[in-house]
Amino acid sequence: MRCLIVEDDPYLAEMLCNCLEDQGLLVQTASRISDGLASLRRAKYDLILLDYHLPDGNSIALSDQASISCPNCRIILLTGSEVFPFGEYATFAPGIDWILRKPVSLPDLRAMVDYALRDAALRPTVAHAFS
Repeated sequence: MRCLIVEDDPYLAEMLCNCLEDQGLLVQTASRISDGLASLRRAKYDLILLDYHLPDGNSIALSDQASISCPNCRIILLTGSEVFPFGEYATFAPGIDWILRKPVSLPDLRAMVDYALRDAALRPTVAHAFS
């Protein structure tokens, strides 16, 4: 399974990458929205981890594009901010499946990734419904 991590903190990106590779995922990293969009043009992903605040803006537009180009992937937003405190991301960022607040514990991340990948396998998307 393929995973894209879009995180501008190189230390956190490396920690996330190592954790997900230990879970058997093939991981690609990007540090900017523009790099993440380029990655989406080159490959399809099963899971995307997005930092909310990136050097070239917030990642909501990237999540929208990801849900179009990879309709079966699951997207986890990582943020240290208080954005979407009441779960309103479902309205303003419908491509995002879950939010993990920073600092992210590795056990929480592993559990969320396991759940996200199982959910992706079990929950059909519109693309599956018409195939």
